[in-house]
Amino acid sequence: MAQLFGLKAPSHVYSATLTNSSDDDVTVAVEYAGSDSSHNETVNVTVPSGGSQTLEEKTVQLGDQEQRKFIQKLTVTSQDGTTNELAAPFAGVTSPKQGWQFEVSQDGSLQSVSN
Repeated sequence: MAQLFGLKAPSHVYSATLTNSSDDDVTVAVEYAGSDSSHNETVNVTVPSGGSQTLEEKTVQLGDQEQRKFIQKLTVTSQDGTTNELAAPFAGVTSPKQGWQFEVSQDGSLQSVSN
């Protein structure tokens, strides 16, 4: 008897909330990717100390269909110029997610935090 195996759902993050728990404002470069490298897009956001920023879902138009982009990498730049990166696959993401939580820790590092 033949067994059929389904494709695993992509562990993509389409949109997120970025919280800054550090004492300083930080700048975060959010890299979105699509099915083709020409779809890649980087958005820079500033997140105030103790604040949060919504990372909106992005799409790309392919002919007559719309395709969702996913968050591929986040790079935090602290006020002293140090950078920390967090790249996909993100910890805890096992299926497509919207509204995922990322947090900039006290030391400026980035963490993937489950909802």
